[in-house]
This record gives sequence, C-alpha cells and structure tokens, in this order.
Amino acid sequence: AIRFQRAVRLRVLQAVAESQAARRASRIGGYFDAEAGFVPRGTTATETVDLFRAVSPAEFEDIFRIGGFRAAPGGQSLAGKQFTLSLYEALGFADQVPDAAAIIRVRVPRSTLNQLEFSRSIDPFIFRNGVVTAQPGAQQQLLNQTLITIEHAF
Repeated sequence: AIRFQRAVRLRVLQAVAESQAARRASRIGGYFDAEAGFVPRGTTATETVDLFRAVSPAEFEDIFRIGGFRAAPGGQSLAGKQFTLSLYEALGFADQVPDAAAIIRVRVPRSTLNQLEFSRSIDPFIFRNGVVTAQPGAQQQLLNQTLITIEHAF
C-alpha cells in the first residue's frame, strides 16, 4: 500500500511539474516536450537534453555558487555525478535517499550527452530510462563547459 501511495504521489508530482513547465515555456517563448523538457525558441527538442539530479542542501548550494559541478563541495571526492533523464525518476530516487532535498535540472547539448557514460543496470527499478554519469575530470569539465542552463526543478 505504501509503494502504491508513493507511486501515485510521484505520478501526480510529475504531472504538476510538466504542466508548470508547459505554462512557463509558453510565457517565455518556446515549447514543452515531454521527453526533452523546455525547448527554447529557435531550437528543436533533438538539439538539447534535460538531465535531472537529486541533491543534498550542501550540493545544491555549491552547484549554484560555482555555476556547475565538481566532485564534492570541498573538491575531495572521486565520485561521478549521476543524472536521470526524467524528473519522475529523480523524484523516485530522492524518496529513497534521506539527504536529497532538491531536484536540479540541467540542459546540455545532445552531443555532450553522447560523450558521458550511460547505464541501464544502475538501480533499474528506479531509473527505468537509465543513468547518465559524468566522471570526475574530463567528463565533468565537459559537462560544466557545455551547460546551457541549471535550474531548481523541484
């Protein structure tokens, strides 16, 4: 019963987020694509991709302070940054991680996505569409250099 309630809650949250994004897109020029998210005027959904990440309060603050990602707020970690392709899946993951306080959305060119790691075997019950990982070093530098937008999604 609890899993069902959680699933229903996540579906409702996803629908609300997509509806809000569609309204925001129409106000600022562009359109909302269910797979790609907000697509700015003058581009197409296939040129960019939105990635979502559940983050702790410390990481949230650090991302917006430096305008990108690093291995850890102190720069001491070797952990990669993992993203999902769906707000819904990021919310599902955040439900399982006690220190996740927010979901961020980043928009990158599709060509950047093709240069990061992709796996369908990491937590496949949560991340049904797979996980994109930017490893420390060259991949995180590429991600930071090609970021189009970073925003607080949830």
